[in-house]
Amino acid sequence: MHKGPFVIDPTKIGPFDRCLVCFTPKSDDYPYCMTCGRISGYHSILGDPQSGTACTFHPNVSATTFCVLCEKPICAGCIEREGFSLAGGFPAPQCRECIQGSEDLEKKYRKQLEHDKVCAKHSGEPAALRCLNCKLPHCESCLYFTTTGWRRKKLAIGPLCLGCFRMEVIGNARHSWISLREAQASELLRGVDPTSLL
Repeated sequence: MHKGPFVIDPTKIGPFDRCLVCFTPKSDDYPYCMTCGRISGYHSILGDPQSGTACTFHPNVSATTFCVLCEKPICAGCIEREGFSLAGGFPAPQCRECIQGSEDLEKKYRKQLEHDKVCAKHSGEPAALRCLNCKLPHCESCLYFTTTGWRRKKLAIGPLCLGCFRMEVIGNARHSWISLREAQASELLRGVDPTSLL
């Protein structure tokens, strides 16, 4: 029996308590992961700053809104990205400082993964393959394929990590999946050296 991380069923919702990219436990202090930089939600901002409120980054300019990531008052010049919260139904302006911070964390995280050659979700596990979409390296427990065939299974779509599998695979294909670990044990990857795809 294999020792190591358990395989999460990609058709089940969750986990909610951690980042879906790196599995770092979520923090209530930041709506983006402090390990990999993934933005996972917005603060609810109700209303505009009071008249005369200065922009956090330009004290001589009046703030026009709040950043949904850091909740600081910002001016129009500080808005790096305009968004819209589908869950909350409100505009989601994001300041340049937060977007830059998130991007810097992502670059640092990816560079560290390349150096260490470990799984994006389990730093103690060696990387086996990369996800086709996000290109992050993952261990054999963290990648999924869809399968076709009833009598003779064949791999169809993959390998995909948990988040990319949930975004890319729809309909009935979602119910016929296999982890990389199971694909290797079933010899569905026969003739492919997984490390050659890193």
